[in-house]
Amino acid sequence: MELFKKIFSKITGKKNSDIKAEVTNTLNFSYDNIAYTEDYKSIVLDEEPNVVKAIFLHKYNNKSLELNYPHYYQYEYKIKDTKKLHQEFINKGFLIELDIENNIQAVLNMMTIAELKELLKTKGLKVSGKKADLVERLLTINISKNEIHPKYYVYTLSEKAINYLEKYDFLYKLHQSTYGIELEEYIHNKNELEKAWKTNKVKFNDVCWAILNKRTLKYSFNKDYGLLRNNFYDMYVITKSEGKANLELLCNVLYIDLSGMENNNSVEDLEIMFYKNSPIAPALSDEIKKYKLSDIIDALKNVRLNLPFSYFNLNQMINIITDEYNDLIHDVEKLKNTANLPNEESEYYNYTDFSKYRF
Repeated sequence: MELFKKIFSKITGKKNSDIKAEVTNTLNFSYDNIAYTEDYKSIVLDEEPNVVKAIFLHKYNNKSLELNYPHYYQYEYKIKDTKKLHQEFINKGFLIELDIENNIQAVLNMMTIAELKELLKTKGLKVSGKKADLVERLLTINISKNEIHPKYYVYTLSEKAINYLEKYDFLYKLHQSTYGIELEEYIHNKNELEKAWKTNKVKFNDVCWAILNKRTLKYSFNKDYGLLRNNFYDMYVITKSEGKANLELLCNVLYIDLSGMENNNSVEDLEIMFYKNSPIAPALSDEIKKYKLSDIIDALKNVRLNLPFSYFNLNQMINIITDEYNDLIHDVEKLKNTANLPNEESEYYNYTDFSKYRF
């Protein structure tokens, strides 16, 4: 089971009609039928939480207009002319031109070593040394704006852009995260927490945790164990980001993976689990090696998941994880022969014997 194959699944939260923010639906996207937006001014001047605005200001701080913009602005945010949007941010004072001569060190640090050496040559200075040496050498002389390539005529965040990003810092964090949380879902839960806690300073991770906690109940009730394991991993990531990694959450992921349980209360085919000669995904394998094996095993023993089926019991899971941790090659045939096999007629879970469909 690939760890990150499922972790990027998008789960749309309940819409809150009182929220003005609008989220672009990128599902079922078709390149042949795009309703591009050319109302760039409305994006730039929107004072509500606006994902495109926050992402663009983050990405294009200290950048010039002479850029090849990523295509995702077109297919995900329906921006027809990204350069025109960039120019609109400049026109409305969200991005202001950096004074090169008063910020020469910052500009020199943006330049490549080859460009720095070329500039040193024109000044009759030595071109040897590391990049820091080249920059330091150039700082001893006067350099005018017309000696710098126009691609370094960059635009930096204005005070009102900084204020906007501080107010809606969660927008970019949502974009960067893999939790699949929609903007309106986030704002709805943020409002709920602020009301319950009587504060307007709820942390980003607290809101995400509340959402993921609700999903835990939802996925458990629906017996969507694939989504549940991804949710546990997301919760683990939050605890890790705060410097207090919860290994039991990580072991919940391992436990579900090794059980073979999937969404819709179904059991994954045993052959598929071993298609890369290991039932543990590479990314998950790397993650457990960041901790002591004894701590991983102790956390696994504390897992309290009540699954309707599992290919392996706890002791077998410990042995599999130990081999994985020590980079030992799994005896796949032995594992398959000793695995508990599902019953096609079980009333507790769904199973289809895929082996009979193989040719």
